[in-house]
Amino acid sequence: MQDVADAAGVPKVLFYRIFSSKQKLLDAILEYVIQGIHEVYAKPLRFYGERAQEMARAAAACPEPFLLVFRYSRAGVEQLDWAEAVTRTIAAYTRDRWYAIGPDAPPGAAERADYASRLNTGAFIDNMIRWIEGGDGLDDVTRLRWWSRIQREYHLSTRDAYQLGTVPEVYALPD
Repeated sequence: MQDVADAAGVPKVLFYRIFSSKQKLLDAILEYVIQGIHEVYAKPLRFYGERAQEMARAAAACPEPFLLVFRYSRAGVEQLDWAEAVTRTIAAYTRDRWYAIGPDAPPGAAERADYASRLNTGAFIDNMIRWIEGGDGLDDVTRLRWWSRIQREYHLSTRDAYQLGTVPEVYALPD
């Protein structure tokens, strides 16, 4: 708590007035990021890569919570349960959007769709960290085009590999 207070430039006692424990503070940060994910995914999708672009824009206003949660999620720090919470949230949206089961899918497609949606989450989180940090030399336009192509090919090839049936809808690449 002292590190957080020092970083915020306020007395530690202020954090204890708002959050009764370090865990309560961490839970609030996680909830803030999960809510941001829900807000981004609630918007209609027009092209591949748009979710990542919108997530980076949402995080730009206050990047520290997103970076903290995404970094811990990537590392799989079990005592915080962030990896599972973030993975589960993103995977649920990914499954609904990209891995919906086609009418011609062979038996067992639901389990394969669940697995496929979770596979995509790690790459998404890694990309989000780099996009928010912006330190890898890519500008936003280049990153969007790069990530869009990756996501489109990943989506289509994963659907094919996991036999999820007819693709319900293929989105465009950004201009």
